[in-house]
Amino acid sequence: MERDLLNAYIVLRRINRPVGVREFQRIMGYRSPGKAKYVLDKLVKNGLAYRNEDGKYIAIKELPLELSEYIVLKGVFVPRLLTYAVFATVFIVVFILLNNMSIEYIFPLIIPVIPYYIESIRLFRRLKRISE
Repeated sequence: MERDLLNAYIVLRRINRPVGVREFQRIMGYRSPGKAKYVLDKLVKNGLAYRNEDGKYIAIKELPLELSEYIVLKGVFVPRLLTYAVFATVFIVVFILLNNMSIEYIFPLIIPVIPYYIESIRLFRRLKRISE
């Protein structure tokens, strides 16, 4: 999937309403409506958008299988595992601080969370490959 296509999908999702070719052209800053139509048609072909009966394009909310491991926050793709890792890390640190435990207990508790961070890095790299 091209980077331009992924960016177009994010913009179309952010708009969250039907968009015509000319409007999409202005939003994306394309020089010609042909480029906007090409990108919108490619989104439809890849299952990221559909065209309604008025001829306008709407982004599909459900991510395709290759992007299903991500959530979209403010137009940014974030691996789901990263949210789990951050939550678990904060939970562990707060638990240790509230229970006045010594710092040496942090490592045995954090070690199970490390694979989440490693997998998140792998997913960021995969997203980079997808968008190129």
